[in-house]
Amino acid sequence: MSWWVDYSKLSDKQHNIIGEILRKPNTDYWIQGFAGTGKTLILLHVMEKIAELNPSALLCYITYTNSLVSLVKTTPGFENISKQADILTYYKFLGNRRKYDFVFLDEVQDTELLKLRSIKSLSNHLYIAGDTDQQIYDGCVDSDDIVKTLRPQIFELIEIFRLTARLCNVAHSIMPETKITEGLKAATNPNASITLIRADNVQDEVAWAWKEAKTRAKSGDPSAILFSTHNEIYNFAVHIALENNIPVPEKPYRLRATFNYEPLNNYFKTHNIPVMYLGNKYGDLSESALRPVVYLMTYHSAKGLDFKNVFIPFLTANKYFTSSKNLKNNPYLGRRLLFVAVTRSRESLFLSYSGQNYHPYLNDLPADGVTRINLSDITSVPNAPEIFF
Repeated sequence: MSWWVDYSKLSDKQHNIIGEILRKPNTDYWIQGFAGTGKTLILLHVMEKIAELNPSALLCYITYTNSLVSLVKTTPGFENISKQADILTYYKFLGNRRKYDFVFLDEVQDTELLKLRSIKSLSNHLYIAGDTDQQIYDGCVDSDDIVKTLRPQIFELIEIFRLTARLCNVAHSIMPETKITEGLKAATNPNASITLIRADNVQDEVAWAWKEAKTRAKSGDPSAILFSTHNEIYNFAVHIALENNIPVPEKPYRLRATFNYEPLNNYFKTHNIPVMYLGNKYGDLSESALRPVVYLMTYHSAKGLDFKNVFIPFLTANKYFTSSKNLKNNPYLGRRLLFVAVTRSRESLFLSYSGQNYHPYLNDLPADGVTRINLSDITSVPNAPEIFF
C-alpha cells in the first residue's frame, strides 16, 4: 500500500513541525489535523528521527487497531526502527506495563481517560496524534481531557494531502460539524470519483460490489469493502459463495471479545477467492503487495488506513450503524462512523444501497461531484475496467 511519504517529500509545514519537536524533545506534543493531513506520517517521522538521535532510548508506537500496527511494521525502511521501537496496540502496551523513554500514541481520540493516564505514567515523554472528529468509540477522551491530562504543545495540520476536495465535501455533508472543508490544500487526482449506486435488491448490490472490487484490486493497491457490523461481513461472504457456486462458509464465532475469522480466511484461500478479512489480528496487509486482494473490514478496523478503491455497501434507509445504547450516549456516533469510513478512500469511493431509499445520512450529498447510478438502468459504471452486466 502506497501510504508512506519520504521525509524529503513532506511539506514545509510538516518539516517545520518535526524540526520544532526535535528541538525540544522533552515536552509532550499533540499533532492534530483533519483526516488526510498526515498525522500518522508526522508521528512516525518524529519517531524515526528520535531513534537516530537517541540510539539507546526505549521507544514505543501504539495505536488502537491491529491493522495499523501491521501497516507500520511492514512499512519499507522501518526494519531498523522496529529493532529499537516496539509497535503495539495500546491493550498490549498497557498489559506489558513497561516504561519507555518516548511513547508515540496514534488515534488518541479512541483512548479512554483512565487508559490515557496509564499511558502517560509509562512514558517519560508522550507524543500523540489524533482528531476528535474521528472518535468512533463511546466513553473516550475529549479535547479537554487530553489537554488537562497531558498539557501538551499542540501542532495543527490543516493541509489535506490524501483526500480530494470532492471527498472532503462528501465527508462534510455526512458530518456537518466537522471543519474538514477548511483544509488549505486538498489532493488533486483526475481519476478520483465518488459514486452512489442503487440496486433493486441486495443480491444485485453485492454482486456488483464484489465484481467491481475484485476487478479494481491490483498488486500493491488492494480494494477495501467496509461494513458497520460483523453480520454484514458474513452476509457479504455468503453472497460471494453463491456467486461462485461454492458451499456457504460457516459463520465466524465469537472468541472472547472478538470474532474468529481464521476459518473464513482459510475458506477463501481454499476456494482460491482473492478475499481476506482484515482486522483483530486476522488477515495480512503484506499479502496485497504480492497479489490482488479484496479486504473485508469493519469501519473500526479500517481506522488509520487508506485505500485506492473503497466500497461501502448496505447503506439502506433502515440501516443501524451502531447500537441504540451507543446512540443514546453519543447521538453523533453513527455519523462519525460513516465519516471515518468514507475518508478511507484516496481515489474512488463507491456508496451503495438496495431498494428505493438510501440512508438519511446521505441526504445532503453534494449535487456536484457525486455520480448517481441505478444498476437496472446501465450496463457499467463509468471508468470501470470492464463491463459486468
